[in-house]
Amino acid sequence: MVMARQDWKEPLYGLWERYALVFVIILFVIVYWFYKSVIVPLFRSRVPYFAYTDTKGATIGNDKALELATLLYNAMKDVGTNDSIVNYVYDSIGGNHANYRLIFNSFGVKPYAYFGAPAFSWQDSDFLSLIEWLERELSDSDFKKWVAFTT
Repeated sequence: MVMARQDWKEPLYGLWERYALVFVIILFVIVYWFYKSVIVPLFRSRVPYFAYTDTKGATIGNDKALELATLLYNAMKDVGTNDSIVNYVYDSIGGNHANYRLIFNSFGVKPYAYFGAPAFSWQDSDFLSLIEWLERELSDSDFKKWVAFTT
């Protein structure tokens, strides 16, 4: 009795395993790319969904607004708040609602960790707007000055 050889199946089987591994790696790369380029930016939006569109009458430009927003962020991001810088920015606004709106839009939404330092990733923090940062960082009397700009 003659038995048929079955060794021709082995190379083909090993080849399909390699193709499956390559396919899984390519699928993983595609899913990871989609996650990093589409999903994460949705959570890291730089402009709050309720950004102000009416900034007519502002006496500062976009560059100055970005500079003041950065000053505010740097004053509040670490443990403790530098009240003198927050008061400097408040004085720079000069009571102009349009100036506040420009600074608010430039500040955008930033991750806030409740223990006083910036969050390390978007999973362990909330993304808050400028007014929400100020609410958590300032005393009630100081915060009431800023709330006047939101109306």
